[in-house]
Amino acid sequence: MPGDALLTRLADACAAHGPGRLPGADRPAVGAGYAFATAALVALAGCSVPFGVDVSLVATPFVVPAAFVAGAACFPPIVARDRGGPAVAGAAVVLVTYLLATLALLAVLGVWNVWSAWGGPAAPLVGAGLVGGLGFALTLWIAVPVGAVAGSVHDRARGRHD
Repeated sequence: MPGDALLTRLADACAAHGPGRLPGADRPAVGAGYAFATAALVALAGCSVPFGVDVSLVATPFVVPAAFVAGAACFPPIVARDRGGPAVAGAAVVLVTYLLATLALLAVLGVWNVWSAWGGPAAPLVGAGLVGGLGFALTLWIAVPVGAVAGSVHDRARGRHD
């Protein structure tokens, strides 16, 4: 299948030049974290919504670490249980990434609220909810496919494909 050949070539490229060469990438959770942090950067770079570059720059410090944590925590157990394969697991990691990134933003806005007396007690929750919801609505179209491909490529690069 043409898709299989492309996934194999991407997996070979990742193994040779990608995040698999970073420290600890040989451990399944860390390797998955690197793979999904890289996928998050790809999705952020591919976001072509109005003001996409500005939004991507602001979102990067929240989304990339969230993708690493989500990938490390969720991808290996989902794939080990064979719950729909690596593409489905990759898409699931994307959804967890949205949640974690929004929670990280909530934490930052909460600290900012206490430090600067910005808004009221609900302002951080409203702000994080609006930004997280808007980010979800505007980027879901690219993030889920990129996550699914990242899951498949990572799985192949680790040598677990049939």
